[in-house]
Amino acid sequence: MRVAIPEYRGRVAPVFDSCQRIVLYDVTDGRYTAVGAADLASFTTAMRVGILRAYGVSTLLCGAVSDLAQRALNATGIEVHGFLCGDVSLLIRAYGTGEFNSSDFNMPGCKTL
Repeated sequence: MRVAIPEYRGRVAPVFDSCQRIVLYDVTDGRYTAVGAADLASFTTAMRVGILRAYGVSTLLCGAVSDLAQRALNATGIEVHGFLCGDVSLLIRAYGTGEFNSSDFNMPGCKTL
């Protein structure tokens, strides 16, 4: 499965809808491999969703996400775990090894989707 994480300076970007960059990982059998990154700086929400689909993303681990983006992502089959924060490398490690507990990465004052 391919996982995308909006990233800013090594941490989960606070808002998917306005993030500048996403990092992509392939997760298989408890292993994760970085496969690249994409610049999203000048793209609308619809374009962002299309880019994630074009990259074959099945799961988005992100910070805040608008209702519009959430619905569009879900409509295209992308599973969203939103309102997360923290170090990207720790998050993908936890997710990749099956030790992912979203409450360990919740944004302060938020619950995950």
